Amino acid sequence: MNLRSLARLAAGALVLVILPSVRPIDAAAADPRPQIVAAVMRGDCKVAVDSVNRGVDIGDGQAIFWGARMLDEGVCVPIDHAAAAKYYARAAELGDRNAVLETAALTGLGQGVGQSYERAGEICRQGGIDPQERYSLYELGYACTLRAVAGRQVRQNLPPRSLRLPADAAQIAFHASSAELEILSLPSAALAAEPATGSHMRDRRSDLRQAITEAWTTAMHHVPGPDAARLDAQPIELPVDVDTSLEAGPQGNERGGVADFHQRLTPGDLHMAH
Repeated sequence: MNLRSLARLAAGALVLVILPSVRPIDAAAADPRPQIVAAVMRGDCKVAVDSVNRGVDIGDGQAIFWGARMLDEGVCVPIDHAAAAKYYARAAELGDRNAVLETAALTGLGQGVGQSYERAGEICRQGGIDPQERYSLYELGYACTLRAVAGRQVRQNLPPRSLRLPADAAQIAFHASSAELEILSLPSAALAAEPATGSHMRDRRSDLRQAITEAWTTAMHHVPGPDAARLDAQPIELPVDVDTSLEAGPQGNERGGVADFHQRLTPGDLHMAH
């Protein structure tokens, strides 16, 4: 059966950042990522969408997160940020850490909710960043918003197969008061038909370093301007998600007659059906 259009789903009110009862992730649950990503990378969008739908049916936060990213970045389906936000919200409720961090960024951006870096910082801390509470919530929310915006830009702009997949996050330190970025570590670069050593590897890693730096600079101009008086000189260490597993596939808006997710929201639950 073909999937129906998703565009009509974004019309309802968007509530996505009240997370008082985030469900712990079941470490024993099967990770849906390999099946979803493998399907996207071979161009089988129907299987990818069906896998997300199954995750919705059983309340699998990780599968719903990957569906959100597909919607957010136009992988296999047309871009629909409003619908993606609902998927992120549901995945966050189910305990997916990455989804919690995305809802933090949406709050920092003011997309679907009132803009608040302080509230974004609260949600970001729920997602496991700064558990020692070293930074103010305002400063943390600003940095977490930047990491999400910059990471999305890097993933969308890196050439296919630039990284060994799945790629670990890059680690950065951001000095909010001076707007200085320090890159602490990078994931391994990939060389499809060449040895992963020597000058080619250095070039790939330099390209990634430059891509992160440029994306971060762009993000600072894209997000709401912070109150400089509330920013500290202490560097905030953050992971930046640069895994291009979804983006590296032969994606398209429609494949095999599959157009979109179909989503219906009911109280306390999210359902996607054919």
